[in-house]
Amino acid sequence: MKPATLCFLVGFLQSDLGSCVRDEENARHFVMNGSVQSDINDTSHGVDITANELRTISAHGETIDDFQANFDEQVNKLYEDQVETVVISEPINHATSSFFDTNGGDMTNTQDFCPAEWLPMLAKQGQYVANGQYGKVYLVKVECTATTHPTVAVKYETQFNKFINNEIQAGMTFDHAHVVKFYDTSKMHGTKTVIMMEAVSGGDLAKTYKDLNYKDLSKYVLETLHGLKHIHDKGYVHADFKPDQVMLTCKSGESCHAKLGDFGFTDKEGAKEIRGTPLYFSPELLATGKLSKTADMWAFGVSLFEMTHQGKMPSYLAGAISIPELKRIMKDMHEQQQYFSKHFVNNPSPLDKLITGLLQVNVRNRMTVDMAIAAAETWAEAYHGSNDIAAFASNDVSKLVALPSCWTACRGKCNGRQCQADPTPECSNPKSTSVNTKPVVHGTTLSYEVVTFDVYFDILPYIQLDQDARLMTVYQTAFNSGFQQHDIIIHIAGKDLAHDSKVASGVQAIATLKTVKANNLYPFTVKVLRKQLTKPAHKPTVAKLFTHYKNYPYGGQKTYFIYT
Repeated sequence: MKPATLCFLVGFLQSDLGSCVRDEENARHFVMNGSVQSDINDTSHGVDITANELRTISAHGETIDDFQANFDEQVNKLYEDQVETVVISEPINHATSSFFDTNGGDMTNTQDFCPAEWLPMLAKQGQYVANGQYGKVYLVKVECTATTHPTVAVKYETQFNKFINNEIQAGMTFDHAHVVKFYDTSKMHGTKTVIMMEAVSGGDLAKTYKDLNYKDLSKYVLETLHGLKHIHDKGYVHADFKPDQVMLTCKSGESCHAKLGDFGFTDKEGAKEIRGTPLYFSPELLATGKLSKTADMWAFGVSLFEMTHQGKMPSYLAGAISIPELKRIMKDMHEQQQYFSKHFVNNPSPLDKLITGLLQVNVRNRMTVDMAIAAAETWAEAYHGSNDIAAFASNDVSKLVALPSCWTACRGKCNGRQCQADPTPECSNPKSTSVNTKPVVHGTTLSYEVVTFDVYFDILPYIQLDQDARLMTVYQTAFNSGFQQHDIIIHIAGKDLAHDSKVASGVQAIATLKTVKANNLYPFTVKVLRKQLTKPAHKPTVAKLFTHYKNYPYGGQKTYFIYT
């Protein structure tokens, strides 16, 4: 791969982050050029699809018209700014470690894409690997233990995504060796969702299937089917299955394994909406507008045909040059071809039988995931022994890259970096210290603590100050770092704020924090005055002061009480 420009396609984030056309030279504008026609009656042969947007871009909508509008929007965005230019830099620990078969992209400060409560357990820098419509993806190492430093992926939401809660709920529910693992979730800036998940290093099937033999492909198909079965057994529908969503995880000295990812559109079966990538739509999805397990199986059949026919698509898609044409094709199929399969060959092989069963138009005749597993095992018997096939079915979660126990032990224990938990959590930054003074105001004793703590990132986006450097608004990230509402900042990075200066102390605080950021002076020390109300220890002495005032028609005296 040329280092100058990388066209990234993030499989498991496809529906959230958009997609990059796999073949830049053949990319077309939204005005499609059509498909290469073939003999419709010969369903054993596929067709070339030059309208790559229909096979790579995911969208959603309550109706097909809504879907069309969302699809058009994503296509326009793709051709405006989606092809991402990334100059390869040194990866983490100088090793290949990313979601792609590449060394990845630029190094980025972890504080820029992770919430404050995660920072004590992570490396100071991570690796940027992808950008899309709804967010960015980074890799970073977990370093809260001295023994192992596993690499994890962090998805940072940059734009509102209506399905993000569904994705989190589903991803945190799944726990299978052949499903991408979700570890943790949090928020930044009070609203931006951040998801930590398993990092997968071998790329996706969309980029590799043309180079695979049937021995490897049959293994990956079986492993993926077992992952999909886990999702279906949990009551969920993937809703955007295609080769791009199957990740390969490869460890040095070991064979690769398949993992199903991208839960951006995943939801409970029966959810009312059209979601996914157009060329993988099932007839009933467009007819009913509901998500279903049967639609997942149809998409699996289309994907399997594609991967075993060198990228060609089933011949029923020959005229699918636009979404309206696809709608017409699928409508006719649903209404007039209920007793047919869209893959029919004479003297079918075990592979042909599997594809035929998956592409049955009638949902009652279509293979379920369990039936597909049985048929795929028959196909795989030509290339693998019974023990290997049984191993493909094994849900050995012990082989998952797990977060070290220090993550739970350290989480929320330290205001700043670093936290080491060997065997118990220890914070490298000192705990807050305090010095008390007790001025007397209006008969109530006010106790002020001088609270000291360290800050490891740019705090300005997470606080709002008044002219006296008093914190009027404190977002969760700043609160987790030690700040509280109504704190008065008196010291930043070795500099005391002058509260009697002509320049307001709030202005001084902002200017100093900007200087810290510009010069990357992290970590830096902050001191604040923190007010605490307590009951007076003794009854105060009260002195009366009388002053005259005139108030028509009587006049009189005003009484002031002075507490000492």
